[in-house]
Amino acid sequence: KGGGVLLELSHEIDYANYLFGDLTPVYNVLSKKMKLNVDIFDSALIIAKNTNTNILFNLSIGSFLTERLIIIESQLKTYYCDLNKNKIKIYEKNKFRKIKLNKFNINNTYIDELKSFFNDKKNLCTYNEALNTLTFIDKVNIKWEYYVLYVLEKDQKD
Repeated sequence: KGGGVLLELSHEIDYANYLFGDLTPVYNVLSKKMKLNVDIFDSALIIAKNTNTNILFNLSIGSFLTERLIIIESQLKTYYCDLNKNKIKIYEKNKFRKIKLNKFNINNTYIDELKSFFNDKKNLCTYNEALNTLTFIDKVNIKWEYYVLYVLEKDQKD
């Protein structure tokens, strides 16, 4: 059994935990849309929250779109982060600002990660950060399993 969308795109969950603190999933829908002979979910829609923030994750490894976007809405600003184009756009009431991030090669990120792992470890997440992300993913999976069991039990009673 593969990791599916939740493990493959866990970086978005990492980013949100880093920016907003520990999140708790409150609602989710996991689905398998691609016709593969693999028992994985390829799409996830998750609503998560903490005391100050609500976050919507729309994750898919089966889409024909190759977008990796993070959109953050606050009372005063909207942040539009395009991870593939290395750009951040900040919208305010009557202003617009663009930030261009350093260009990088995705393949170099894997090499840099291995170098960091064996040398200075400065670019790696901490054990607790990794554990928070995996705990979040486990909660999403557990909520989904209970939902599936409830639907199956209800169908059998009818």
